[in-house]
Amino acid sequence: ARNIWLFSFYLAGMRASDVLQLRWSDIKNDRLYYVMGKNQKPGSLKIPEQALSILSEYQHLKKDDKDLVFPDLTTIEDFKLGFTFSSKIIFPCKSNSCISNSLEKQVPKFI
Repeated sequence: ARNIWLFSFYLAGMRASDVLQLRWSDIKNDRLYYVMGKNQKPGSLKIPEQALSILSEYQHLKKDDKDLVFPDLTTIEDFKLGFTFSSKIIFPCKSNSCISNSLEKQVPKFI
């Protein structure tokens, strides 16, 4: 949860629901190309060094470019159901509260 929150922070407050759905294929030449889940707008961001460092921690889990960067969602049963699945993470993660609440006490220790 800490890495997801920090990654979101380093990428200008990217929504947690979008971070959780990132795939390795979304990253090209130290840039992130993705479509925002809330409004379907395409976005492109240069990935800062701190975020690249976080990505390197997950590189060993990558088997394919279609794999999730943060594999936490792969254990959810209906992950491949598209909208149904997206709504399950978007609503609880509104305003990053799903991550913020769990890190409330931990973040000050790490920053």
